[in-house]
Amino acid sequence: IAGMNDYLPKPYTPAQLIATIATACGRKILFSERDLTSFKVTVSDHAKSINLDSLNAFCEGDPERVLKYIDLFRSSAPILMNNLSIFLQEMNYEEISKAIHGFRTNWTMLGMHSSSEHAAELEMELRRETVDNKFVVRKIELLVNQINSALLELNQLP
Repeated sequence: IAGMNDYLPKPYTPAQLIATIATACGRKILFSERDLTSFKVTVSDHAKSINLDSLNAFCEGDPERVLKYIDLFRSSAPILMNNLSIFLQEMNYEEISKAIHGFRTNWTMLGMHSSSEHAAELEMELRRETVDNKFVVRKIELLVNQINSALLELNQLP
């Protein structure tokens, strides 16, 4: 039988993948998701850049995994900002697009939905035959500001 009986949206956890496969194979699911309320890394209510709910859910409340992804963001964000500066000076729109696209998962994982949306708008602009350089500069400045805000917020975590 051909068709689509189920789907699994990204990002998904290993437990969700196994449950979906078991269901598709007609197997009984013998485990349940861990209680995600047992651990949560939170940022104070005034935080505007990040929301770690999706990261906590993706990591199934595992504090080591959460911190691993936060550390990955902390280490890769300065590299992205440096590369964007270089590519912008060179007006290398293809490399800007690649860098932005490659970082979008990081924004999504940290709940930086506004940054992810701005990155998508920037990618669309960079695909045009005639690129509006002022738009590109404004979007990159906005993204860099949001990344810096996120880094400040992450540095305030315990």
